Amino acid sequence: MADLLPLFYDHENGPADLGIDESLQWHDPLSMNHLKLTMMFTPCEEGGFFAQFAEIPAVFSEGETQEEAKANLCDALNEMSLAARERAVSEMTQSMRSETLELIAS
Repeated sequence: MADLLPLFYDHENGPADLGIDESLQWHDPLSMNHLKLTMMFTPCEEGGFFAQFAEIPAVFSEGETQEEAKANLCDALNEMSLAARERAVSEMTQSMRSETLELIAS
């Protein structure tokens, strides 16, 4: 497993310091053609659902129904990705290179 990296990997601290269950998160970075995220839905006392990704708890949303919460959660992930991309592009130097990985949800 030396040629595999966890999906979220801090090259200085490793996966354990990120709170990741290493047994569940290993992917071959050279052949990664899909990404699996776990959506978690919690019923709210006032009605509706709170939703977040188990792997990315900072991305969360809510909705009146579980389907609405799911759609809103996907929108939140997209918005977070766009904001992070804009920030990264603005911080790029001329010596840096970038490559886009497109993930299609099924």
